[in-house]
Amino acid sequence: MVYVATKWCGPCKHLKATTFRHSAVINMVNTRFVAVELDGDTPIGRQYCRGRRITSYPTLVFDSWVGVEIDRAFGYRSAKRFISMLGNMLADRNTVGDYRRRLTKDPGNTSIMLQYGQHLALRGDIELAKSILNRAADHTDKPGISAQALFTLARYVYELKVRDLRQAQRTYQELISRFPESTVADTARLRMATIAAGNGNKTKALELLTVIADRQPLHSARLLRACIIGQRLGLPPASLVQWAKAACTLRRDGQPWFVLSTLYHQLGQRALRLKALARAVRLSPKNGMYRRAYQQAQ
Repeated sequence: MVYVATKWCGPCKHLKATTFRHSAVINMVNTRFVAVELDGDTPIGRQYCRGRRITSYPTLVFDSWVGVEIDRAFGYRSAKRFISMLGNMLADRNTVGDYRRRLTKDPGNTSIMLQYGQHLALRGDIELAKSILNRAADHTDKPGISAQALFTLARYVYELKVRDLRQAQRTYQELISRFPESTVADTARLRMATIAAGNGNKTKALELLTVIADRQPLHSARLLRACIIGQRLGLPPASLVQWAKAACTLRRDGQPWFVLSTLYHQLGQRALRLKALARAVRLSPKNGMYRRAYQQAQ
């Protein structure tokens, strides 16, 4: 088990501080695996990452005793989920090899096809991933699987692995054109907005977020997500305030009011910020972050 992390990676720190200290995890790793930790920012770590096509942290690579990769895992996992994942690796279950064998037995199974393609994409087997995911995307009778296959192609193949943003945008646009009302299409719009803002086109980014926020029926989660992403992209806060206000009418907790308060803070409107924070505290009195923000703002 090769654990690849960096000193600046938040999920890496959280994984080490929680899951890696759990007694059951420690026992299973020590008795069933040879564990190695690599810093992805060191020379040997960078060399390993290039060879294994690792582009995100934390990544755990599992090799057999003869050095053949079984599969890899990404991101934070709780102790319970981590132990389950270790069991799958030991049993070669729900791994890239397992999905390959299952797809060979049942070549028309689009669900297995999608899972196989996702595993291939995440471990950097680009050409095979593209072939499998395009096959899954062509199954128009399974729109959910087709949409997710296109998103995996755009995000994890073209954007993250190949770093071809133009092709990623074209694939996101295909997803949006084919499945405009799906949740996956909204996620694609968010990615396109992020790319547009990164290229300096904040007008296009705002246009894409507007489609998400205004989609009927209005939904507080979509409105708040558009607000938060818009803030992160540096879009004008005045354009985001109306979405936050709409979210405030749809929810009965403090989150939309807290988001609204951050927008008022950007606009320099102290009185409105205090009012929004007071409402956030009143609706979510147990939330320490809201209470501290209100106390600091007074």
